[in-house]
Amino acid sequence: MKRQILTILLAFACLTAKAQVSKAVKCTDNIFMLKGKVASELNVDRYLVYIWDYAQKEMPQPVDTLKVKNGKFEFFTTLDQPYSGMMKAVKKDGTTGEFFLEFFFVPGEECKIDVKGDGLNEFTLGGSKFYRDWEAFAQFYEKTQKKAIALNGAGDEEFFASIAKYNRQHKDEEGCLMYQCMWLSGSAMNFSMFDGIQDGRFKSYIQHRKNQYSSQGS
Repeated sequence: MKRQILTILLAFACLTAKAQVSKAVKCTDNIFMLKGKVASELNVDRYLVYIWDYAQKEMPQPVDTLKVKNGKFEFFTTLDQPYSGMMKAVKKDGTTGEFFLEFFFVPGEECKIDVKGDGLNEFTLGGSKFYRDWEAFAQFYEKTQKKAIALNGAGDEEFFASIAKYNRQHKDEEGCLMYQCMWLSGSAMNFSMFDGIQDGRFKSYIQHRKNQYSSQGS
């Protein structure tokens, strides 16, 4: 798949001397905007940013480095479609974090990320509706999963029933559905739940996941 990705500097994001950053970014639908904050005790100096084309088999090179200043950082880029975005922390002592921060970079959307810890998925997302819906499902899933684990397997049926009910109630929410498309295994997904969005902007990624599932023979 031919990728058209261009990382742009703040000065070229249709800014003027008096324009506010948020207003400038919103003027172009193909710009993805990220604003983040990170807990000071994590001692993060910067983040390496990666954008993963679904056809790539090897780890791409970073497209940018985001310097953390006063616990905050920003990133802007133009995209032709949603991509899997990843961020790797580099600490002030030069060591790197164990886990990536991974979620979709979606053109035309504003993402606000709050990094709370060094562990897997120890961050929350907000901003535009896509990311609010993503975070709402992520929190629901974590709570429901913990309840099922506490029942030592006896709550599996209730767990899957709860997820199915949530999906029926939020069937048109891209953020909710694409969280599952990225993070759940093929065996845990009913691909028919993507019927309402499979011809939209996530068409390529949904097909990629279907192909993955088919090739694994799961």
